[in-house]
Amino acid sequence: MKLTPPFFALSCVPWPKALLLSFASSLLTMLQVLGAAPHFETEIVPILTQAGCNAAACHGAATGKGGFKLSLFAEDILSDYHAMTRDRAGRRLDLIKPEQSLLLRKASRRLDHEGGRRLPHQSTAYAVVRAWITQGAPLGDASLHCVGLKTVPAEVIGAKSGAATPLEVIATFSDGSSREVSQWCRFESLDEQVASVSTNGEVIFHDPGITTIMLRFGDQSLGIRAGLPFSIASIDPAPNTMDSLPGPLDSLLDREWAKWQVKAEPAAPPHLLIRRLHLDLVGRLPTEQEARKWLDLISQPSQYELLVDELIASDRFAEYWSLKQADWLRLDSRKIGQDQGAEFHAWLREKVAQGESMLEMVQEMVRPAQALEGHPAVHFNRYARDPRDMAEYVGEVLLGSSIGCARCHNHPADRWTMKDYHDFAALFARTSYQAGRLVFQDLGDVPHPRTGEASQPRVLGMRDPLLPIQREDPLGALANWLGREGVDRFEKAFLNRLWKALFGRGIVDPVEDLRETNLPLIPGLLETMASAWRGQDHRLQSALKMMVMTRAYQQGSVPSIAEGGSQSLFNAMVSRPITERVWVDAIRQVTGVSDFLSETLPDGSAIAAWDHRIESFALDVLGRCRREASCQASSAIGGLARSLYWFNDSGFQRTLDQAGFQLSLESGDCDKRLQAVYWKALSRPVTQQEWAYWSALQSENNEGRSDFLSDALWAILNSQEFRWIH
Repeated sequence: MKLTPPFFALSCVPWPKALLLSFASSLLTMLQVLGAAPHFETEIVPILTQAGCNAAACHGAATGKGGFKLSLFAEDILSDYHAMTRDRAGRRLDLIKPEQSLLLRKASRRLDHEGGRRLPHQSTAYAVVRAWITQGAPLGDASLHCVGLKTVPAEVIGAKSGAATPLEVIATFSDGSSREVSQWCRFESLDEQVASVSTNGEVIFHDPGITTIMLRFGDQSLGIRAGLPFSIASIDPAPNTMDSLPGPLDSLLDREWAKWQVKAEPAAPPHLLIRRLHLDLVGRLPTEQEARKWLDLISQPSQYELLVDELIASDRFAEYWSLKQADWLRLDSRKIGQDQGAEFHAWLREKVAQGESMLEMVQEMVRPAQALEGHPAVHFNRYARDPRDMAEYVGEVLLGSSIGCARCHNHPADRWTMKDYHDFAALFARTSYQAGRLVFQDLGDVPHPRTGEASQPRVLGMRDPLLPIQREDPLGALANWLGREGVDRFEKAFLNRLWKALFGRGIVDPVEDLRETNLPLIPGLLETMASAWRGQDHRLQSALKMMVMTRAYQQGSVPSIAEGGSQSLFNAMVSRPITERVWVDAIRQVTGVSDFLSETLPDGSAIAAWDHRIESFALDVLGRCRREASCQASSAIGGLARSLYWFNDSGFQRTLDQAGFQLSLESGDCDKRLQAVYWKALSRPVTQQEWAYWSALQSENNEGRSDFLSDALWAILNSQEFRWIH
C-alpha cells in the first residue's frame, strides 16, 4: 500500500511542544509497523534545501564544508544520497540508534556545528529525518520526483502596509500526484523594503513597490510577484495629453498601471519627442531645419507616424542599427580579423537596410551552408574556438539565456542542467576554420565532466538529441529549430534588447537572463509584441515602429526617477545618456567642426566605424562598448574621468574655440547665433529665462565675441539636457 506521509501538515497548527513530541513518537512507531519510510528525493531533500544545507555558503559549496559535500541546491540527488549514506563508510548515519546519527546531532547542534542549528530537536523536520534513518535511510522510488511548483495566489498584492498574506505552495510529482508543500519550502524576498517573507511563506508588506518572492522546494525553484500598490494621491494626477488611441501594448500597460495604482506621465514636449526619435532611430540630432519643421506637426498622430517612417527609411537608420547589432553580437576584429569583421558588418548593414527578417538573418548566421563559398555570415561562428564558449555565446546573444553556470553544476536559478549545457555545446564541436573557411570535421566529443561520457548533440531546451542524419549538419539543425520550436525564445530575446535600447530598461533585466525566476516587469508584454512581430515578418523596422508608436514611448521623462519607485513600470521615460559615438557625431554636427576626433573616427559619421578596437583615449573615457558582454549599457573608466574630459579636455576645447571663432564671423548679432546653437543642440528655442542669463553674461563679459560664443557652446554641450536622451 502506497501512503502519503502526513508530515506536511504538522506545522500548519501551533502545536504545543509536548504534544508535538508525543505525536512524532507515535508517528515513528506507526511507520515502523507499516514500513512506510519518507521518500528521499521528495521529502528528505526538501528539508535539506529549506535548512540551507545545500546552499553555496554551506555544504553546497564547490568543496563542501567540514568534509561533507552536497550538490548545489540538490542538483544531483544520487550523489547527495551517496554522500549522506555511503561516504566515509556511512559515518553520518546510525541505523541502530538514529538519535546518535552525526547528521542529526550536527544539524540540531547537539554537537558543535559551524552552520548553527538547522534542525531543532523538537521540529517536525527533525522527526522526518529521524524516521527516514529509522527505516534504514532508503532511496525510495528513483523515478518519483517533483516536476513543478505553483502558488496560491499566483501573484500577491498587498492591501496596506503591515498586511500579511500567506502563500500556499503546491508541488506536482512525476506520478501525477500533487500536494501542498509550503512548510518544506525555502522563501526569500528580493526586496525586503517592499515585502519580506517568513519561513512559513507569509508575505508581509512594508513600502509601496513590487518585488519577487523566490521559493525553493528540493531542486525546484519558482519566482512570483508580490507588491503593495502605490498611493494615487502621491502621483502627479496630470492627465495624459497624447491624442493617439491606445494599441495592444498601451492597453496592457494601462491595466498594469491601474493594478498598481500608478499614473502615466503626460506626453513629452514636442521638441523632446523630435530629438528622442532622431537619437533613438538614427543616432543623430535633428538639424535646425528638421526641428523647426516638425515642431508644430508632431503633436498630430499622423505626422508623428510620418516622422517615424521617414527616419526608419533613411540610410542613417541602417548605419546606426547595424552598429548596434555589431555591439550586441560582440563583433571583434581581434577574434575574427579586420577584413572579416568589415565583411560581416557590411552584411549586417545590408540586411538592415533591405528590411529583411531578423529571424532569417540569425538563421543564416547560425547555418553555415554557404560558408564554404566565403559567405560573410559565417564569421558569426568564429566567435570562439571552444564549443563550450560558443554555446554560451549563442545562448546569450540569440536566446537570452545565461547558461554558463551549468558548465560546472546545474543552474541554481534556471532549468538548465549540466547535461543540457554539454549536449548543447556538442552542436559546435564539429566546426573548424582552415585557410579562412569554415569546414566540418570530427574534432572529438564534448565530454560530460562528471561521467566522462560523450555528450549527445542536442538543442538547448529540446528533450531528445539530434537524429543521426541531423548530426551531419548540427548547426543546420539548430537553425531549423530557431525557425520552429525556438522562434518564441528568439523573439522575446531580440525584442527585449530593443525595448531596453529605447526605454532604458529591459522588460526582463538583465536582457541575457530570460528565465522563469527572473520575472518581467510587465507580464505578457513580450508575448504580445512577439505575436504582433511574427505577423510582420520579423523586420527590425516593424519592431522599432511598434515600440515608438506607443503612448508609453511618447511619455515625458522624470529627472528624479528611481528604479523601484512608481516610475519603474514604464509609466515614465527614463533619461538615458547618449552613447559615445553618437556624442561624437553630435559635437561635430552642433559645432560644424568635422575633424573632431577624426584621428580615430572617420570624417562624416562616427557610427560608421564598426571596429570597437580603434585606439582612442576619448572613447575609453567616454565609455565605449567593449563587446565583452551585450553592450546594453556603456561602461566608462569612471564618472570623474568622464566629467573631467567634458570639462577641460584640450581637444574638445580646441573644437569649441574653433566653432566659437567661426560663429563670430557670421553676420548678425550674438543672439541670433546663440539661437541657432540651441536649435542644433537642443531642438528648441532659447527660453526667456535663458535669454536673461545670456544677456547679463554678455554685458559683464570683457572678452571678445568669439570667446563668449565658445564659452556658451561649452556650457550648452556640457548640460544634462544635451548629453542625455530625455
